[in-house]
Amino acid sequence: MTILYRSTSQIKQCQIKNHILMKAIHVFATACLFALILLSCEKENEVDTTKINAKWEVTSPNSSYKSFELMADGFFLVVKSNVAKSTSEEDSCIFGTYNLSDQTVILENFGRMEIKGLANNQITFSFKSLTGNSESIYILAKKTTEMSETPKTNLLCRTWKLDRINGKSVVGKPEEFTVFFSKAGTYFIQYKNPDEDHENGLALWKWGNTDQNFIYYSWDETFIDEEENKVHINELTASKLIMTEYYHADLDGDNFEVFELSPVGSH
Repeated sequence: MTILYRSTSQIKQCQIKNHILMKAIHVFATACLFALILLSCEKENEVDTTKINAKWEVTSPNSSYKSFELMADGFFLVVKSNVAKSTSEEDSCIFGTYNLSDQTVILENFGRMEIKGLANNQITFSFKSLTGNSESIYILAKKTTEMSETPKTNLLCRTWKLDRINGKSVVGKPEEFTVFFSKAGTYFIQYKNPDEDHENGLALWKWGNTDQNFIYYSWDETFIDEEENKVHINELTASKLIMTEYYHADLDGDNFEVFELSPVGSH
């Protein structure tokens, strides 16, 4: 018969090994718990930036900005709080392209947005302008109610550039402009070479009927005389927009213009 036994030194070595093993397990478990806590905190701070494409009306008191609007085609429009729904001054509406990286929105030649929270149609972000005061400011804003989605609404609401009027190219001419339609009812025109007769303008728009074959627009806060600002949609596809605007109530008259536009950016 073999008698199994351990000496005192063996027992001590075993105890030391067990102590080291238990300590390693404790350290590993603590590290895993800490990692889980960090991951949980990160998830709580994550923002679903796929929902930023909207018009955000600033609710922060005494803000220098009235709204920030981000379109899915990569364009943005920022309206300062001192501008009304009328033909805007050059520095009242900031229009351009933006890039999104994680929770940071870079507004071309204008500023930087850091999204802090986005839920329940509310957004919180810090904004740092590239000009003027270099300090970041915190802004609260709410999502503007949007019109119902339809195939035509989805096609129209993006950024377009004017190519021709009545079949004649406007490239390089004073009439050349870019126009921005959004589901929030924003209608903004930016001329490539603005002058006294061709000024950038901020307006409202809406569909004129259920068939959605014409729109109304208004330079005021409301739609006052709709028939005076009526544009017919002749053709609307992913690659083309053709519209006709008549300048008199008599639709058989010769005083009209046909606008041919093509999309800008990726949709």
